[in-house]
Amino acid sequence: GHSSPICFGVADTCFCSDYNTRFSGITAETYAAAVLPLAAIRRSLDALISSKTVIIGHALENDLKTLRMIHHRCVDTVVLFPHPAGAPYRRALRVL
Repeated sequence: GHSSPICFGVADTCFCSDYNTRFSGITAETYAAAVLPLAAIRRSLDALISSKTVIIGHALENDLKTLRMIHHRCVDTVVLFPHPAGAPYRRALRVL
């Protein structure tokens, strides 16, 4: 079955029922202890990421949307390994 996180947001808060801990390292306890608002996280990332930084990940579009960021140097496994059925389908990271 499909086991993507179920999240809904209110302002800068997201309430998740699945943290995908095996891959993310995030647990309910670590999530509950998070204290930085989204704006502060974006400022921290701005200090680390320049226009020349290459960001590598899976389904980066989702992360960038959540962070309200636009970045043009991305290596995304969703793009590198498209689903045989085409868009909008995507391969799960666990099958790559």
